[in-house]
Amino acid sequence: MTDDTLPPLCFPAVGRKKITAAFDGGRITSDGGVMLLAAAERRLRLADRLAAAIHDPRHPQRVRHAMADILRARISAIACGYEDASDLDRLRTDPAFKLASGRLPDSGLDLCSQPTCSRVRTCPTSRPSSGSAMCWSTVAVELCRAARERDARPRRYGRCRSWPSAAVALQRSLRRALLSSNSGVLALAQVEKRLRVAERLARCIDDPRCPDQVVHSLADMIGFRMKMIAAGYEDDNDANRLRSDPVFKVAQDALPWGRDLASQSTLCRLENLPGVRELVAMGRAMVDLYCASFPQVPKRIVLDIDDTFDALHGGQQFRLFNAHYDEYGFQPIVVFDGDGRLVRAVLRPAKRPSGAEIRPHLRRLVRAIRSNWPNTRILIRADGHYCRWGGCRPL
Repeated sequence: MTDDTLPPLCFPAVGRKKITAAFDGGRITSDGGVMLLAAAERRLRLADRLAAAIHDPRHPQRVRHAMADILRARISAIACGYEDASDLDRLRTDPAFKLASGRLPDSGLDLCSQPTCSRVRTCPTSRPSSGSAMCWSTVAVELCRAARERDARPRRYGRCRSWPSAAVALQRSLRRALLSSNSGVLALAQVEKRLRVAERLARCIDDPRCPDQVVHSLADMIGFRMKMIAAGYEDDNDANRLRSDPVFKVAQDALPWGRDLASQSTLCRLENLPGVRELVAMGRAMVDLYCASFPQVPKRIVLDIDDTFDALHGGQQFRLFNAHYDEYGFQPIVVFDGDGRLVRAVLRPAKRPSGAEIRPHLRRLVRAIRSNWPNTRILIRADGHYCRWGGCRPL
């Protein structure tokens, strides 16, 4: 055994919560800033523009890495300080670089290697017959022209206007720098864009607002709210500060100095908008997302259903006192599969669920899975109180 095994570090419990420090964090990276560069590259479509100017001599059926993906990986590596193409042999498996290239950090295909990048570097030529160098120059001119046209418009800094020649000095004097400590949101944004969670949920809700007066779409507000919760900001009041956070803006495909995101009052109206039918449809959409995560239809799945306690520290609606936990809170029902992946969650008061309450949730869950996998066997495992009053009768 060559790997060292480090014992976990245990600390005193805080509020009945066990605290343990371990060094098994899995695949980590120190190049989180590449996510911000990737967002800027997607807006400019720099790799796509340059790839369109290069003739790819490879056979289309044998291509594993598109020309744009190779250029995107090389541009990101150079921007992060890895000028040598040999560094790609290590960076091709880096989770941040894979997310920046639109691939999943674990199951996604590795990026191109150093030999592949070196072969691509020899494709463009300066001969007039190929036109690669001339096309690359045209791309650079177009980007420069677009930047000049954008900068030619006067901008507002503080209470006065200034042209870009004095923009840097005026910005330093009249407003603070755009800083943020939530850079991890960019990695979450990449995953959300691949799964399209916000778009799936937004399609389940009927927007009663006038289309001509909509500033923030449902998908944008749902995406912003999900990223807030994932970053540890569960309270809607935090939106009044995070709506101007540059990282959250970039995660929502907005410029850091652009229009602010949705405010707390807008998000509160969003959370009160869905009715029972919309909530059922949103739950069905999450089950469809779970089924779509499998590369092939499984022959058998195991569903573990149980309830957990979520302590509350305010006067939230429908909260109840649970004598077992000696606290006020909710007691949601969660369903995981045999591999530990979340399938569904139902928010409910902090009381033991009865069979009459469980049965409709299980029936809708099984029907949603059957619509995607009609021939898959489903085994349901649960505690004894889930069998009370016909909770587990044939569904």
